Amino acid sequence: MSRLPSEGGFALIESLVALAVLAITLVVLLQVSGSAARRLGQADQLSYATLAAQSVLAAAGIENPLAIGTSSGTLPHGFAWQQRIATLPGAARARAVSVTVHDSHGRALVTLETLRLAPP
Repeated sequence: MSRLPSEGGFALIESLVALAVLAITLVVLLQVSGSAARRLGQADQLSYATLAAQSVLAAAGIENPLAIGTSSGTLPHGFAWQQRIATLPGAARARAVSVTVHDSHGRALVTLETLRLAPP
């Protein structure tokens, strides 16, 4: 008793199509996981930059004087900060304080601003 070719198992073309679908699915999954890993790294950088900017901003007028002008400094992991302090028109003691944190490539990641009163 002989079997007809259409009765048994998978044909070669069906196996190749199944393998191609599997390969495409795996490529898509790898791209999605790679994208998620990049986004996680970006979120980590942004969180660090925000915390650093908050720290520099909190020190303005407390640890560092509210001197009008620009100052800057470096942070771990290649980050840098720049602080600008300016007077506000019509308010002699009021100061506008702005802090920007840059990554190691010089790109601004976050800028925070606040108002402070200078000592009399």
